[in-house]
Amino acid sequence: MKLLVLGNSNGSIDIVKYAKRIGVYTIVADYYPLEYSMAKQIADEHWEISTADVDLLEAKCLEVGVDAVVCGCSEFNIERVLDLTERLKLPFYCDRGSWHYSRDKCDFKNVCKELGIRVPKDYFISGGVLDITSKINYPVVVKPVDQCSNRGVSFCNNEKEILDAVKVVKSFSSSQNMIVEQMIKGEEWYAYYALADGEARFIALNAMYYEPGYPSNCYSITTTATNYINKYIKEMNTQIKQLLKRVGCKEGIAWVQIMLNEDDNKFYAIEMGYRLDGDMMFVPYKELIGFDSIKWLVDCSLWGGNAKTDLPNEPLGAYDKCACSYMVWTKMEGTISQIDGLDRIESMDGIQVAFHAGIGDHFDAYRPLGNILFTSKDVDEMINTIISINNLLSIRDSYENELMIKYTDFHKLRRVYREGFVKAL
Repeated sequence: MKLLVLGNSNGSIDIVKYAKRIGVYTIVADYYPLEYSMAKQIADEHWEISTADVDLLEAKCLEVGVDAVVCGCSEFNIERVLDLTERLKLPFYCDRGSWHYSRDKCDFKNVCKELGIRVPKDYFISGGVLDITSKINYPVVVKPVDQCSNRGVSFCNNEKEILDAVKVVKSFSSSQNMIVEQMIKGEEWYAYYALADGEARFIALNAMYYEPGYPSNCYSITTTATNYINKYIKEMNTQIKQLLKRVGCKEGIAWVQIMLNEDDNKFYAIEMGYRLDGDMMFVPYKELIGFDSIKWLVDCSLWGGNAKTDLPNEPLGAYDKCACSYMVWTKMEGTISQIDGLDRIESMDGIQVAFHAGIGDHFDAYRPLGNILFTSKDVDEMINTIISINNLLSIRDSYENELMIKYTDFHKLRRVYREGFVKAL
């Protein structure tokens, strides 16, 4: 069999490695030259074709006899996979109807409301015009309806800031509609699900923590070491499964971002993704519970789906071990001139590094550079690993400025873990 992988986003390398391991011929396509694409370097074949050129990709697929098409977590490339698999009549884990709800936050919220799932109160903007028929309670969040990873998001305290935020949204989004919603303060998570034949199975609740003093959407640590998992299972898990079924998610991987409002101690749904998570928590899940998300998605495209009987058991409470993704962010604008310690981190037992930044690359402030992934026996071991990474890793510009945000809020990690930890039965 021949598998075409579109792009070099998070998950692409893992897809190629798994496919080659089971004897599938792998092809990677995007516009990057070979030297800039690790996925291409390890694949059996590579095409220097933009993933936007669906006509040429289709012709090549027919020429060489491609049997399946997949990609990593890139939303752009997922839509190109949808284009190709429709034309080639090949299976894919999602269709346009179900994919729509991970791209349109307004429609996602509307389904939540129909099912009685709490969402932040919202106000309407159409064509850049704000409807203020009801009084706005500040602060609010302004964001595009069709973007992910906090692109185009602004936090506003008055109408002028909202109007400025509208300009930001328009620079990211092609839609004239956008969301203005009440800003909720509290802990933030996303709940991760595997799906087979229309059944959703809860895998893990992932907490996201940022370094104090930096933007709250720069989450340095994503981890299963979190409180409130039992509260989530009791109060929201069934509702989220109903939501996934309602929007048509039948196969693959999905997740829903939620927050616990500190004002009323209730969960609120924020948005969903019907894809691998950009934090790459799917990597440490393999050691945590033995579930391989990459295998799950690739097998779905190769064989047309997965069996319900292969879904993992749901957790009854917090896991004994802690899965963790340490995301490296820039703390200022700069051009990378030196990266020290990454090779030593890669040689540490149980650690996988997924880095997409290199010497000479220029980044604005608060941009992700890569992920460091691992599993630890408890939160203290997790913290010690993070400390070791902080001591080893340095990313500097030509002026010797440290560009990396280093996470150090370990008191919070210990507190939320010990307050909420309940050993799984």
